[in-house]
Amino acid sequence: MPLEDFTSYTEFDPQNHLSQASSRSTFDGVKKEESCYLYKDKGEGHFDLSQDFEHLFDFCITSAETSGSWIALWALWNGLGDQDDVSGSSDGLLIIFYHSTSTVRRLHARIWKDGSYVQEYMNYAISFGTTYYAKVNWVASTSTLEFRVYTDPDRTNLVVSLSISKSGVDNLRYIMCPQSATASAGGAIVGYVENLDLQEGGAVVKDVADSFSLSDAVLRGKTLAISDSVGLAEVSLKHGALQVFDLLGLSDAILRGRQFSVFDFLSISELVSVLAELVKHVTDSVGVSDVVGLDKVLLLGDQIRLAENVFVNKVLVVSDGVALVEVVEKSVHGVVKTRVFLVLGDLAVQLTG
Repeated sequence: MPLEDFTSYTEFDPQNHLSQASSRSTFDGVKKEESCYLYKDKGEGHFDLSQDFEHLFDFCITSAETSGSWIALWALWNGLGDQDDVSGSSDGLLIIFYHSTSTVRRLHARIWKDGSYVQEYMNYAISFGTTYYAKVNWVASTSTLEFRVYTDPDRTNLVVSLSISKSGVDNLRYIMCPQSATASAGGAIVGYVENLDLQEGGAVVKDVADSFSLSDAVLRGKTLAISDSVGLAEVSLKHGALQVFDLLGLSDAILRGRQFSVFDFLSISELVSVLAELVKHVTDSVGVSDVVGLDKVLLLGDQIRLAENVFVNKVLVVSDGVALVEVVEKSVHGVVKTRVFLVLGDLAVQLTG
């Protein structure tokens, strides 16, 4: 999953203690009584507490004074501000580091609801300057906040495990990394949170019904029933084995093992093709205006204009008009015969030998 980009978050930092890189949010000298936080508005009710979720992040405490230094490493709220600003009127979930004496370093999991909180904490001698790997889980069925800390990036060596429950917590909107307290005075703390992964935006599985239009479908190993009324310009046909590459344009409709009826009534501008025992060889690219006739192999050496029609053993009747018709035949390898006829109604007059 993509990591959160902290440069897209918003600071409230009057004392200038916060800075960000793409994957790291740094706090430098934040005191408990100061108001500062880095947040992202994810939209109302984004963190749905009726659903389970899991967030991952890494953290490091570089230094912390012993006179009650305090920082929320991760927090979700439905109000905006430091902890004292929002806790009276908003619900929230927090993961806190607290350092009170030289021997007491604590991690807290805390849930705020209607102006009061429940929490669980654990004394753990975090080593300053060492990176730890955290996992936060919300279990919707029991309204439980779970927090675990590991010493390895694979999250296999567990050193801290906390769990606290509180029902009725509202859905949450803002994520903060970090957030200060603004309670009683406390010492300065230095460190960072990085590699925050909300594990959102997973793969979407989409069910598609078997009803497709010809312009929609790219078919591979699929039987598609098509009615017999199909325009010649829409299909590429080969009686026999048809090789289909994996990359096809959506407008292509490639049909296999299907018979179509072609009527002999055709206008001059239409393509004339007989689809009986057809063998078609195409060297490069054949446009839809190219025509291959009955039981013949036709090699196209030069460019044929769209207005030209090539017919083999085909009688074309033109009513109420006079046309000059060019007929190109190839019956012997290497020999090309060209004849030009003047067609007057049912009469065809050969003009060339």
